Amino acid sequence: MAVQNWPASLQALLDNPHCAIPSLQVAVIRAGETVYAASFGYRYMDAANPANNLPVDNQTRFRVASISKLVVGLGVMKLVEQGRLDLEADVSDYLGFGLRSPAFPDTPVQVKTLLCHTSSIRDGSRYSIPSPFTLHDFFRSQGRFFEEGAHFDPRHAPGAYAQYANLNTGVLGTLIECVAGRRFDLFMEEEILRPLGMGGGFNLSRLTSEQIGNLAVLYRK
Repeated sequence: MAVQNWPASLQALLDNPHCAIPSLQVAVIRAGETVYAASFGYRYMDAANPANNLPVDNQTRFRVASISKLVVGLGVMKLVEQGRLDLEADVSDYLGFGLRSPAFPDTPVQVKTLLCHTSSIRDGSRYSIPSPFTLHDFFRSQGRFFEEGAHFDPRHAPGAYAQYANLNTGVLGTLIECVAGRRFDLFMEEEILRPLGMGGGFNLSRLTSEQIGNLAVLYRK
């Protein structure tokens, strides 16, 4: 499809009554050059008065959900390049407690397996917990959210099987804090996002009032 036809085609996608997407941003990069970039739809929609709808622009920030896992991976690799983190190491050496699957107590969970989703860790009924609870409450039998070992795959040892789980990234975030000696969101902001010229973040309270005013609302169909 020719570039000149893209705007009409993308707008038609949003106009389709069967489409549940309120907005989108598109960028096409070829050989390192941006050949097309555009924004469509609204970051805020007022069903009672559409005149109050707010459009998306190139400064609108979206919640990117699991895409952020790729960015966390950059943070981990930054520490690896600095020689402060070993991909082959047992994560227990950094976390300060023994992280072991109850079914495979002699098999270490390595840093690289968290990145590759081969750690044998899986999501139980939840993968985020409030303060003052910690990772211990997920992985130790006496923990508040241990759920009888629900966060471990009882059939596969660490490193043997790939199973996507959000909790891997939570462990990596804590790992970064332990190694870097800095709060996770600050480390990511200072070492990864700002050097790349990215204005997002892992902590909403760190955004300016102007940035918050240009956030895209999360809509459900």
